[in-house]
Amino acid sequence: MIETAQRAWWVFWFKRMRWHPLGLIRIVLAYRAIVRYIPQARGFARKEVGVDPAHFFDNVGSTLTVFPYPMSASALPVVTYGLYVAAFLAMVGLFTRAALAVLGLGLLYIFSGHAMRAGFNHQTALVVQVFLILALAPGSKAWSLDRLIAIVRFRFKRRHKPKTARGFSPLRLVRHMQGPAVPRWGLQLILALFVVVYTGA
Repeated sequence: MIETAQRAWWVFWFKRMRWHPLGLIRIVLAYRAIVRYIPQARGFARKEVGVDPAHFFDNVGSTLTVFPYPMSASALPVVTYGLYVAAFLAMVGLFTRAALAVLGLGLLYIFSGHAMRAGFNHQTALVVQVFLILALAPGSKAWSLDRLIAIVRFRFKRRHKPKTARGFSPLRLVRHMQGPAVPRWGLQLILALFVVVYTGA
């Protein structure tokens, strides 16, 4: 029975899957960040510029980080445009993991600061955590420019080997853009987060 449980645990978290939605999740959420979450975060931060930190009931942003919250008026546009750039790079998949990490941490900074004054938003917290998971999870670079560049570089290196080189195939390109089979823990962790957040909210 213990072996069965261990096997089930391994299958649930670490069994490799060939086709997975992590790349599509990255694209959709990064687009949503551009059209909704970053403007929302900018609105929160702009309203709180100049607010006395004493009005924040637990000013962790001021005491534990080098980026105090609320931020200054001069820092707001820099942070906002940086988040837009990170979201665009994450959406198209260029410097994918770094862009996802910057986007997740930047939104975490603003929404956590806002929560210290106005309350906790479960939906935005869930999205931020998904971005951070995608920054680490295998398979999140599927359907990305990073993947396409790697494919082109590989084919360019093989151009002098006509005996082994293969012709262009749309189906083969789709398979390569999806990437190799990866452990499923990234997708399962995202699903577990959805269950925990929406059953406990």
